[in-house]
Amino acid sequence: KIRRKWYERFYRWFISSDGFLVIMGKNERHNRTILKRYSKENDLLLFANLKNPIFTVIKNEKSSSIPPETIYQAAQFTASYSIAWKEKKEKTTIFYVKRDQVMLNDKILIQGGIKEIKKVKPVISISVKQENGNVKLIFGPPTAIRKISPFLVTIIPGDKEARELSQEIKKELMLKAPFELKDLIEALDAKEIEKVIPFGKGEIVK
Repeated sequence: KIRRKWYERFYRWFISSDGFLVIMGKNERHNRTILKRYSKENDLLLFANLKNPIFTVIKNEKSSSIPPETIYQAAQFTASYSIAWKEKKEKTTIFYVKRDQVMLNDKILIQGGIKEIKKVKPVISISVKQENGNVKLIFGPPTAIRKISPFLVTIIPGDKEARELSQEIKKELMLKAPFELKDLIEALDAKEIEKVIPFGKGEIVK
């Protein structure tokens, strides 16, 4: 039995191309837990909507400067699971602050200056990596997933339902994967892919 890490059990997450853990809660309760138990002063928090603060956290364990590429990847992740995807926007604005600017009372409050990244494109790439003789689904911004896997399928906002889209993604992964992984991908439950498709709809980038 594989023991999952704490962030693998409940949250959306990926590892940036610079090696930073990026996590996102699926609801406000998740985010309160992340804020109280798992975030520290050197982390960055990214928001798609400051009035409805479902956020993404870049974990900064080494207390070093977070590279711009990691921040942009986290912004893409935030945009992809925001209303921008549901409304099929090509680009949106993402806001970010340091952890010590965020206060948790009845509501999440932000103090001090807020930085923004404009024209962020909602996009998610999906692939697998081999682990303990099986394959594990990975997903996140294209440049982050490409660092881990040489093959991937990228989706953007669209109208195709997740059930049909997940089957198409699985077929594309099987076509692109090396021979030794094809049977393992075929055994992968398409419902696992369905779960990572934002708002249950999208389309494959051709």
